[in-house]
Amino acid sequence: MAGWVAGLTIGLAALSASVTATAPEAARPVRPLLERVRSQLAGRPGLRAEFDQVSEWAALGEADTSRGTLAIATDGRFRLDYQRPRGHRIGCDGARVWTFVPEERQVIRARVRQTSGWGELFLGGFGDPLDSLVVPTVVPGWGPVARIALRPRPEWDLTDLQVEVAVDRALPVGYGYTDRDGNRIRFHFREAHLVPSFPDTLFRFRVPPGYELFETD
Repeated sequence: MAGWVAGLTIGLAALSASVTATAPEAARPVRPLLERVRSQLAGRPGLRAEFDQVSEWAALGEADTSRGTLAIATDGRFRLDYQRPRGHRIGCDGARVWTFVPEERQVIRARVRQTSGWGELFLGGFGDPLDSLVVPTVVPGWGPVARIALRPRPEWDLTDLQVEVAVDRALPVGYGYTDRDGNRIRFHFREAHLVPSFPDTLFRFRVPPGYELFETD
């Protein structure tokens, strides 16, 4: 997926490690649950979350882990601030995606259309479920969670896409996908909530002094 610029680690945490048991309840229809998610997000500025992430890189035969905070607006702007790796940051101002790589003193900037629009992946990618029914599993801190397979949009260049939804709150609490190169990305939200507003400056980005800007277009 081209949106994860320059191979920088942006993905989701090991969801399997957080799932403890199958919930003792009947299978639930998928489409009504996704509609509840859409209704939750409708008219709201967006969502904040604390996440863990595991990225399994096929070419390297290894995985790396990261952790950070996510702010994403329902118009597709977003910002990820990493505590691990410390200082890494990725954001979208609506027109371009900015990737800050502090150890290399670089900023990589790409147009949104080149990055598959993963603001849509986080909050608007709930369009076409492959399942008609799903049996929730129990995830610590979230209770019953439905893991739903979705049909990725062709431009995202993915072979599979999953979203995890906390049934009681109708909020996305995890994501996972595999791209056509075999790289697997998994997110798990340790905490997530809808927000009443975002500061105007949150999704504005500039090149820090001493950094070199690389344009991909």
